Amino acid sequence: MKHDKRRYLRTLSTLEVWLGQEGIFTRNGERIRILGAGGAFIQTRQPYPLESMMAVRFRLKENEEFITCHTTVRSVEEGRGVGVEFTDLTRDERARIKAFVEAQLIAETMRKSAYLRKAQQAA
Repeated sequence: MKHDKRRYLRTLSTLEVWLGQEGIFTRNGERIRILGAGGAFIQTRQPYPLESMMAVRFRLKENEEFITCHTTVRSVEEGRGVGVEFTDLTRDERARIKAFVEAQLIAETMRKSAYLRKAQQAA
């Protein structure tokens, strides 16, 4: 059995993310596909080498403050994207991400439970 070493829960996501360097962010359609309080998997076709640093900017919900932080590339999937570790989140930002992930996981569990109940009732 594989042991997951991650410290934080993760959830699937479709959040738009802006990538930047030196304070300039570009909006090119990249998306956060997996999000946790420790990092994310960003869908991008841009090549980033392992251990490179980049800045990211994203919102958890519409009309909410952006979370802007630096990241380090920890994994690369050619043509698909990069796994990044958040390196300078504030305590509040990490708590916001953690609460968002937990809410997403609870909502997904409730959707699955409702689906199973309907399937059992139909049988």
